[in-house]
Amino acid sequence: MKSFIFISYLVMVCTLCIEAAKTSKPDTIQIAFPLLGGAVATNDNENLMVETSIEYKVECIYNVNDNKIICKFSANNNSVEEFFRVTFDIKNTPSCTLTNNTKFTGVRSLIKYEGKLIESNYIISYKFDGKKFNSFSVNLRRFTITTNNKCTFTVKISRAILTNIKKSDY
Repeated sequence: MKSFIFISYLVMVCTLCIEAAKTSKPDTIQIAFPLLGGAVATNDNENLMVETSIEYKVECIYNVNDNKIICKFSANNNSVEEFFRVTFDIKNTPSCTLTNNTKFTGVRSLIKYEGKLIESNYIISYKFDGKKFNSFSVNLRRFTITTNNKCTFTVKISRAILTNIKKSDY
């Protein structure tokens, strides 16, 4: 009887361990975009910008696991500093193998203008009155990214979400 209880207990523990291993998430891989003067460097060393009444510099990372590009910037609205995050959902997956050791060495940002894709460092435009967004438009359509392994891939933007965040989340 003791052997049966011991074997039953052992089977339960092994089953729990196997299920826990199946549901554990892999390490999140986040790759920072190259910076120039505190903002993303794009299109031959221009800074990636947000277009509003004042131009703001942007910092971005690519979250490989979620297949999203997350950009952050801060803005002074009526002498009050506001913090924002833009999350770009991506339609496709990169053609390069990306790991924790991958570095982005070059970024090109492309917008749609008069039916054509052209290089531009202005990724979004918006109006914010301190309480709500009055307008928001996404200029960005694609990023073409080069890695330290000399691999180049293009990500296509499907949608963007602009969020007013707390300074602690910046």
